[in-house]
Amino acid sequence: METLAKQQQQLKIELKKKKDICLNEIQAFRIDINKTIDQLEQTTIKDLDDQFSALDQSFENEMQAVQKTLDDLRKQKLSAEASDVNTSQQFVSLKLCQTEITEAENLISGGSLSIDKNSLCFERNSEMLAFLQSLYSLDKPQYQMTEQRVLPRRTKESLYQVKAKYSFNVKLPKDQKTCSISSMCLLDSGYLLVTDNRNKVLKLVDGVKKKIRNSVEMPDASNSVDTINAEEAIVCLKNNSLQFVSTRDKLMLTRRLKTDHCCLGVCVIASYIFVTDGRDRNIFKYDIKGTLLKKNSGNEIFFWNRYILGTKDENAIYVTDDNNGLIKMDLEGNIIWNLSGEGLKNAFGLCSDGLGNVFVADSASHTVVQVTSDGKCLGDVVAEPSRVYKPYGVCFNSKASKLFVSGNCCNDIYVYSLE
Repeated sequence: METLAKQQQQLKIELKKKKDICLNEIQAFRIDINKTIDQLEQTTIKDLDDQFSALDQSFENEMQAVQKTLDDLRKQKLSAEASDVNTSQQFVSLKLCQTEITEAENLISGGSLSIDKNSLCFERNSEMLAFLQSLYSLDKPQYQMTEQRVLPRRTKESLYQVKAKYSFNVKLPKDQKTCSISSMCLLDSGYLLVTDNRNKVLKLVDGVKKKIRNSVEMPDASNSVDTINAEEAIVCLKNNSLQFVSTRDKLMLTRRLKTDHCCLGVCVIASYIFVTDGRDRNIFKYDIKGTLLKKNSGNEIFFWNRYILGTKDENAIYVTDDNNGLIKMDLEGNIIWNLSGEGLKNAFGLCSDGLGNVFVADSASHTVVQVTSDGKCLGDVVAEPSRVYKPYGVCFNSKASKLFVSGNCCNDIYVYSLE
């Protein structure tokens, strides 16, 4: 009994030590959480400071322009008064005054009123707060592993309806041409990566605040874009190359893969890069390092393949074709089904809602159609009177249930709230 009592006493001491270790782990974990939240706060404040600095600089530039115009007007007034006896000089002074007055009118019509103070805002991340409030404790949930259930995949089997629509301009001051947004993809942050083909610029766009957060000039016109992971994207360039882009902090070009074929559409799925080449009707499969693994000839499948979409939940790819509508294939290039006809006469960009549907932009009918994963066309999501002239790019934010649509030779991105 004495031995048993000693064992119990020793066990009690060990339990106390174990408790102290757990307490230390809890406190250390809390410190890690605090550091993460502090970092999030610092990043948010930095973004706010950057937005303020940009607006403040714009305001300062306008103030300087106003002051310069006032100074020029005063100068021309004095010049006109001094040239009363010289008719030709007076005429020149009056013409210069008219020029300055026109400049002043332009400043009045598009001056400080163009700086919207409401663009400086902070919107709470309610999803983050809700997630934290849903937790019972800091401890990792313990699940019984005796029985595992595979939950059925959520699907939407009805046609989406448009409940609201708005648009915003994505043309930069330095852009020399009208934008041509050929492709878009969604980052984990909720921002859009947008390829402006005509201006050879990749743009990071905030679709909620309707503003361009960042941009980077591309080596050539860009055809399409897709994300590789949370910090990297890949862009198909017109010069037969694949450009890798860092999306961490700000857009930055990294490595480039030169190929011997046209690079038109691109998607990344299961750590593989799939690329379409247009009129040559092939699909190329690369690994993330850029090593060519396989070339699937599509002479019997495609007329002119275009954009490509990978769906992780199905391990399948969807390809739009100039003449053959929409084709679904497995990762080895075998056809699962082909859908063509009305609404898919000139299919371009495509995206998934994550619930078993694919949105396809058709430039011939100026619509965006909804197609199910088993090849059934449910109808037009974007049509009259909300249609976009020659839609090219589409991207869907499933969390916000918003469909982004871009048109050929158009500075605007159109946003549709769906239900």
